Amino acid sequence: MHEPFDAGDDSAAKDKIADFVRSGEMRPLDAGPLRRARELEAMGFLHISLQQPLELNWQSSIKILP
Repeated sequence: MHEPFDAGDDSAAKDKIADFVRSGEMRPLDAGPLRRARELEAMGFLHISLQQPLELNWQSSIKILP
């Protein structure tokens, strides 16, 4: 199951996004307030940056383990 992150300060907007994500049979992961967007962007950049050196051919993902 795909689990997209969201971060924001508007709880009503986050609820709408979460409903939209669930409608696509995914599980939203609340990353907290908008200030967490910086960390989410850095995680995405790291993932993109590793594709070529590790020869992942854009076939990889990030998994969060409990």
